[in-house]
Amino acid sequence: MKFPKNAITGFCLLGSALCTPQTAVGSDDYIYCVLSIPPALSQDDTSRVYYSAVFPGDYSIAHRYESEFLDFIEDQYQYSTIWPVRCLANLMKNHQSAVRDLEYKMRQDKRGGIYDQVIATNWGSDKVAAIPLQDFNIKVSSSNPQVRVCVRDHECEDGDRILVSVNGSQVFSGEIDNGWDCQDVRVTSGKNRVELYAINGTGNKGACSHADINTGEIRVEGKNSQVQSWRHRGGGGSKASIVVDVE
Repeated sequence: MKFPKNAITGFCLLGSALCTPQTAVGSDDYIYCVLSIPPALSQDDTSRVYYSAVFPGDYSIAHRYESEFLDFIEDQYQYSTIWPVRCLANLMKNHQSAVRDLEYKMRQDKRGGIYDQVIATNWGSDKVAAIPLQDFNIKVSSSNPQVRVCVRDHECEDGDRILVSVNGSQVFSGEIDNGWDCQDVRVTSGKNRVELYAINGTGNKGACSHADINTGEIRVEGKNSQVQSWRHRGGGGSKASIVVDVE
């Protein structure tokens, strides 16, 4: 497919998405994301545009939504591209108006004939769910009441940084990689508090997606061991208990 002479105008009609960045009005903005792919960068010479749903969010962190929406497109549609996603603040006064405005923009794309496919998705910021820690139940010997706490990045090694503490004492702080990093920690019978804080969402290492999601695994070992994974946005975290049974 060849672009018509007014193709640049057509791109600008794309919800002002590619030509006129919009200014957010606050932390409770209505946002939508767009990924438009011209045929020159398409895997099959088919031009297409993907739209997210309208979702409430904070436009000041739009770059986080952009990387997450791109991950969603790659996973859901098995489509890989280097073309950037743009997430924009919709300045309509309420969610219903913002949805109608987005639907109008998609109709413009279809009528304009710029794209072979105009694809609406139901993706919103709520589609990236956090995976918090759950309680660990660990047995230890009365002669050696301690556990070993280990952390690692079990996915692509992208520079995620975390802080882990047990009973208020820091166990680990810094970047995690694919190898386990372990520390021995003294514990008491009953509940011992473990906290994990995602210092960043992602670093900038390796051939990773670099979505703003901090992921990894934490392992607690005593006479038995348990492994859990976590998934948090940068600056997020969770708390749980290491429930210790002294034998």
